[in-house]
Amino acid sequence: MVKRTKLRKKRKKKSELEKLKDRLWKVFSWYIRLKSDGVCFTCGRWNHPRAMDAGHYIHGRLDFDEDNIHAQCTHCNRYLHGNLGIYAEKLIALYGKDGVEKLRRRSTEIEKWSEDELKRLIEHYQKKITKLEQN
Repeated sequence: MVKRTKLRKKRKKKSELEKLKDRLWKVFSWYIRLKSDGVCFTCGRWNHPRAMDAGHYIHGRLDFDEDNIHAQCTHCNRYLHGNLGIYAEKLIALYGKDGVEKLRRRSTEIEKWSEDELKRLIEHYQKKITKLEQN
C-alpha cells in the first residue's frame, strides 16, 4: 500500500504593499464599526462594535471608501451576503440615486495605492478613531 502525504502549498510572502493594505483594513474597519455606535446599517440591530462587520456595498476598488462601507451585524453581512437589497435602499436614502450611481462609477475606475498613500490613510483613520474613543 502506498502512503499518501498531503501536499503543502508554499506560502507566498506578502509584499509591503499587501501588509499595508491589511493594516489599513484593520484600522479602517474598526473606524467604520466604531462610528456606527454598533447599529447595523441594514437592519438597525445593535451590537458591540467589536462584534460587527464593516460591510461593503461594492467589493474591490472601493475597499477604503466611507460611502461604500458601513457597519453591519454578522447576520446581515455574512449570512445574508451583505443584505444588498436593503443596503442599496439605505444608500439611496442617504446619498440619493445620483450618489449611488457615482459610487458605482467610481468602482470601475482603476485605483492603485502607493505605500505612502496607505501609510497616510492609516494615520488619518487612527486619528479619527482616537477622536471617537475620546467622546
